[in-house]
Order: sequence, then C-alpha cells, then structure tokens
Amino acid sequence: MIKSCHYSVSETDYRWLREYERFWKVFPPVKGVKIVTSIPGNHDIGLGDGIHPDKLNRFKSRFAENSTSRILTICNFQLVLLDSSSLLNTANPQVFEPTFSWLDSIANIPQPYGRILFSHIPLYRPPDTYCGSLRESSEPIRSGGGYQYQNTLGAELSTRILDTMWPVTAVFSGDDHDYCVIQHKLEGRRESVPECTVKSFSWAMVPSL
Repeated sequence: MIKSCHYSVSETDYRWLREYERFWKVFPPVKGVKIVTSIPGNHDIGLGDGIHPDKLNRFKSRFAENSTSRILTICNFQLVLLDSSSLLNTANPQVFEPTFSWLDSIANIPQPYGRILFSHIPLYRPPDTYCGSLRESSEPIRSGGGYQYQNTLGAELSTRILDTMWPVTAVFSGDDHDYCVIQHKLEGRRESVPECTVKSFSWAMVPSL
C-alpha cells in the first residue's frame, strides 16, 4: 500500500495512475483536435465476465466522462461509440445493463445523418472470411477467444447491434491489430454494411505469418 498525507492507494492503482499520466504525455491535447477516449478495450477494463465494476468505473471517471458508450455528431455523421466489451458480461448487471439499455435506446434517437459504428471488438463473420489484400497476416480474423480476450462478437449479438441502430453506413473496429475489411449482409436487408478493422501502432503490431 502506498500512503500519502491525504489518501492511500494500492500498488496496482498506483501503476495504473502512472500509466494514465503517461498516456496524456504521449497523446497531449492539441488545439483544434478532438480526442475521444471513451471506448474501452480488454486491456483497459477486462472483457465479459472478467470486467470488475471498480475497474470499469475507474476507466469511466478518467477517460469516458462517466459513460463508455456515447454518440457524437461530426461532419454530418452520427458516430456511435459502443462499449462492446461490457455487452459480453453475463455475471454483473452493474456492467452489462447500462450498456444494453443504452444500445436499445438508439432506436429512438433521430438519425438525420449517416450513422457509423465504432466497436473495439470486431463483429461476427463466418469462419475464414477473407480480409482483403492489405492484411499483413496470412490468416483471417478467427472466431474464438481465451482468457480476457475474444476475437469477434457472437452472431446473435452482432445482428442485434446492427438491427437496433439501422441504417448503418459503416463499422470500424480494432482489437485484432491488423487490417481487415469485409461486407456484412443481414437477413431481410438488401444493403450490405462495410466493416474495417484498423491496424494498431502499438508494440503488438507485428506481422503474424
């Protein structure tokens, strides 16, 4: 335990606060540039049933203005920033209920502009779906997961997300650390929805052959 004259924090919290300070040194505010940090990933809060409310609330208070899902309207587009990591939680209503309630409320929000979805975890796609020629890895994004990670959302949840916020102009996702672009086709809809999984510039961004 690390103590000061005002309060005490655990060693884990102390390391987290040091990394928080480092983040803003690496990405300092720039005049005229809006930095949005509200979407958490599995390295921020954990994933699914591994998400602890204390860690989620810590992230909310420092990065997300107390909400890990939000809507921004920029340049005639409605940007939907969805905390898909919390949607995978089944163990704690404090984690999953606020995000599911927020997702369901989108159907009642007017949509005067094109709507673009942002999700840390890519949406479901059939196994071995081709990612395009610009992907560095020779393997596509595979469906599956392990301790505190999941490569894609499930089919049922992905359909619920797209149906709830339809029409969707495009989807952008991360997590995989490599490029992938696919077209989602929903039953009963003629339009397809493009999803682009963007590359990472972190230490994890290395070719996987």
